[in-house]
Amino acid sequence: MNKDTQLIWEQYSSDAFPFKQPGEEWHEGSWGIKIGGADYEGKVKDLIKKTADSPVQKISVDSVKRLSFFTPDYAPKDSDMYKVNNLWKKLSELTDEEKEEYKARTSKEVDAADLKYPIIIVVDDSGKPSHIVDGSHRIAKAAKLGKETLPAKVFTEKEVLTSWREFLS
Repeated sequence: MNKDTQLIWEQYSSDAFPFKQPGEEWHEGSWGIKIGGADYEGKVKDLIKKTADSPVQKISVDSVKRLSFFTPDYAPKDSDMYKVNNLWKKLSELTDEEKEEYKARTSKEVDAADLKYPIIIVVDDSGKPSHIVDGSHRIAKAAKLGKETLPAKVFTEKEVLTSWREFLS
């Protein structure tokens, strides 16, 4: 296991990890993306194992902040799903109180994000970031702090669809 993978492993296995649900183990967390009209998702533990030996590079915060739910640059869509009171809802289904609760909770999560862990992103054929697989809170924190770059593991859509196939659902 390389140094970056060890850091991510420690982040998710820590009891202090702020994004776990009560009683949830770190490896039960999941991620999801949509490529070519199809939804793909997987477990965080599989993602960490799959990307363990992938190189880390610096990526411009400006190039990815529009993809993070948690930055002002993100343009919400009604199809986006928000977790409030342990329920997933569309933006149009949220009450004003739920929107405020969500905003307050995610603000705390962004503040707690640790920028030493690399984000995991997918780029399209032109090399433009198209999906955040892991790291939305870190991107938002970096943008909030005015950081120019973040450590990242970068994959093409083709790599995701071919070499990640065994653990996508």
